[in-house]
Amino acid sequence: MWRCILAGLPFPALLACSGLFSTGETLPPGGPYDALAESDAYQTIFGKGPGEDCAAAPDCRIGLKCQEGKCAVVGEGPQDALCILSDDCGDGLVCSVDTMHLDQPKKCMPEGEGEQWDVCTTDKDCKKGFYCKMLTFSGSCQPSGTGDVGAECKDGGDCLAGLVCSVDGRCGIMGAQVPLFIGEECESSAAIGGDPRVLFEIPRKGQKLKDYYRLPFPNDIRIVKGKLDLTGHSTPGPGVVGYDIGSLVVEAMSEDLGAFGTNPVVFFRFSMRPDLDSFETKSDPEGGKTPNIYLVDITDDQDPSYGKPISMSWVASTGRGLYICQNYLAIYVPWARPLAGDRTYAAIVGNTVMTDPGDPEEGEEPEAAAPFMQDADMKAVLADAIPTDPDVKAAWDKYAALRKFLASSQAGMIGLSKAVVAGAAVFTTYDPTERMAKFKEQMDTIDLPEVVEAVVCEPGAVSPCDDGLSGPDHKRGCMGEDPNFIEIQGLLKIPTFQEGEKPYVEPEDGGGLEWDALERPVIKGFEEICFSMTVPKGIPPENGWPVVLYGHGTGGNYRSQIAEGLAAKLTNMTVYNPDSGA
Repeated sequence: MWRCILAGLPFPALLACSGLFSTGETLPPGGPYDALAESDAYQTIFGKGPGEDCAAAPDCRIGLKCQEGKCAVVGEGPQDALCILSDDCGDGLVCSVDTMHLDQPKKCMPEGEGEQWDVCTTDKDCKKGFYCKMLTFSGSCQPSGTGDVGAECKDGGDCLAGLVCSVDGRCGIMGAQVPLFIGEECESSAAIGGDPRVLFEIPRKGQKLKDYYRLPFPNDIRIVKGKLDLTGHSTPGPGVVGYDIGSLVVEAMSEDLGAFGTNPVVFFRFSMRPDLDSFETKSDPEGGKTPNIYLVDITDDQDPSYGKPISMSWVASTGRGLYICQNYLAIYVPWARPLAGDRTYAAIVGNTVMTDPGDPEEGEEPEAAAPFMQDADMKAVLADAIPTDPDVKAAWDKYAALRKFLASSQAGMIGLSKAVVAGAAVFTTYDPTERMAKFKEQMDTIDLPEVVEAVVCEPGAVSPCDDGLSGPDHKRGCMGEDPNFIEIQGLLKIPTFQEGEKPYVEPEDGGGLEWDALERPVIKGFEEICFSMTVPKGIPPENGWPVVLYGHGTGGNYRSQIAEGLAAKLTNMTVYNPDSGA
C-alpha cells in the first residue's frame, strides 16, 4: 500500500519501462512459446555441456550434438532453432533474443552488421563473433570471449556469445544459471523489534548497516573524509545484461561527490507500519492538525530564510522497493524549485506520526495506535552530552546545526523542539554554479571558437554536416529553403575537457576532468562540431534580432530547433511595441 500527498506542488509522473527502446516503440503481445511444438522437447538448457559424456542428443543441452560419446558444438543450428551460444548456430546466424517477442527463448537469427562500438540492443544487431554489451537500455557491439557455462567472468566479454556474466562472477545461461537481483535483503518489522521509532542507525567502524536506509538519507553523516560513503548500498549486479550499471554509478558518486544535490529525495524508514493518514504538512489548529513533516534551512541564524518551512511533497509506503526496505517516507522538492547550493538543510519527522492499528477481526478491538519516537542514535546526536563512541561523536558534530536550530525561537515558532522530533536528516548541498564559473574563466583565456566551414542552405547547397542519406533517413544537412528564415550550417571548432579514451565506456577509459592550480578545467584538445543557425527573413529591429540558444535533448540533433518547429515560431512571434500600440 502506498500514499502520495501533494503539499501544494505537483507530483512528478513516474514512468514505467515504456522507454526500453530508443525509438520508443511499444512491444506487441507475443503468444506463449510452445516448446513441444517448436523444438526438440527432449533437449533442455540443463543438459550436459561440451566435452561431457553422452549416450544420445537428449543428454546434451540445447544446441549441442552427441558425437562419439561426447556433447559437442557443431554449429549447424538453422534459423529459428533454439540455442544457447552463437556457436550453436550455422553460418551467418547468431543466438539472440527477439526484441519483438521477449517472452520467447533465444533462437538462431540472422547476424547484424554491427562491429566494435556500433550501437546495439541485442546480439542479433552484431556480427558473429561479437555480443551486445549493454550499458543501460542500449549498448555497443564488443568482441565475445571464450568462457563457457561456469567459467569465471568479470563481464559478458569474458563469455562466449550468447551467455551472460552472472552476479556470482560465472558465465551462465540467461534464465538458468543466472541469479537475478531481487532487491535489498530486508528484515521484517518483527525481526527489527522494539518500540515504534523512526530508524536512525549510525554505522560503526566502517561496517555496513543491515540495510542502507536505516540511516535517513541524504545525510552529512554519510560524508566521510570529504567523500560520499555508499558502503552497503545495493546494486543490481550484471543480471541478464552482463553489466552492473548501478555499481559504476555508486563508484562514481563515491569518488566525485562531497555534498548532495539541490533536488534531493530524503528517505526515512520506520520500525513498523506507519498510519499513512497520520502524515501531515499543513497546520489546521481548528481541525486538530499540526505538521509532522518539515524541511528547513538551518545554515545561518542571521539569514532571513533560517528555519522557515520549505514547500515540498512527499510519498509514503508500507511496501518496499528494490533498494529500500518496507515502511518508508520520501520527501522531495520539485525540479522547478531546487534548494539553494552550499546550504545545510534538515528534513524532520515529528512524533505525531502514528503506527498503523491494522484491520481488526470482526468483534475484536483494534490495536491502539502509538507514536513513532526517537531511535537510540537519534537521541545521542540531539543530546547536549558529548558521546564517547567515536562514530557517534562524528555524527553528533554534524548535527550541531540542528541542535542549535531546535533551541532557537525560529523552531519554536513552527512548533519544533528536541522533544517533538522523531527523526531527522541533516544534509549539505553542493554549489552547482561553482565549477561552471571556472569553465567561464577558462573560456575567457582563449580565442572565440573558429567557424571552420559554413554554408547558407539554399537550393543546391551541401552542408559539411550532411549525412549523405536520402528520403526519410536524411536527417542531417540542408533540407531545402524555408520561407520564414535563412538557415546557416557549418562546423565550429571548440575546446574539449574530458580526458581519456572515447567513448569513455569503462571506468579505466577515463572521461573525467583535470583541474589546474586555479581550479579551472584543463583543455585537452579541440573538436569540430556541427551547428545550425537561423536568421528571420523579415526586417530586423533597430537593435538587431535577439539571440536564442537552443540545446536539444536525448535523441535530437543540431537541427532540432528547426525540425521541432521552434525556429519558425520564433520568426513569426509578435513582440509588443508600446510606442506603436502593436
